This record gives sequence, C-alpha cells and structure tokens, in this order.
Amino acid sequence: MLKWQYQPGRRGNSWKFSIDEQRLRFQKVLKQNPGLKSGIAEILSDAYELAVMKAAHETGLRFDIFPVACPWTMEQLIQKDFYPD
Repeated sequence: MLKWQYQPGRRGNSWKFSIDEQRLRFQKVLKQNPGLKSGIAEILSDAYELAVMKAAHETGLRFDIFPVACPWTMEQLIQKDFYPD
C-alpha cells in the first residue's frame, strides 16, 4: 500500500494483486488464530516498520518520506476495495 500511495505512476495489476493477496492471507491467519486479535495493534506496528523498510528499498525513496506510524486503520487495510490515493 505504501508503494501504491507513494508511486502512483507505477501502479499496476501486479501491485493490486499483491495488496489483495496479502489481505486474504492476513484474514486467514486471523481466522486460524483468533487470539491474535488482542495484540493486533502491536502486530500492525511491527509489520508497518518492516513495510516501510521494504517500500523504501524497492522504490528507492527515502525512509523519512513515509509516515512514522501506519496511516491506515485496520478496517481500511482489510477492506476489499480500499486502495490509498
């Protein structure tokens, strides 16, 4: 989603597929491990830190252009038709 938002000129079906695939995988993990829901804020924080590192590396953009904390709510992250602009 970071790449989607910060490099709009490079958006394509493969990026959209990646977002959709990760949403499904995440929801499956939560369904199989309902106890994770209580720690979702910490999980999101840890995952976001890694996502920034990966997005910066893959795009060549500086780390400091990305928000320090995830700019999207959990509801937005799992919403089927949400793609940040």
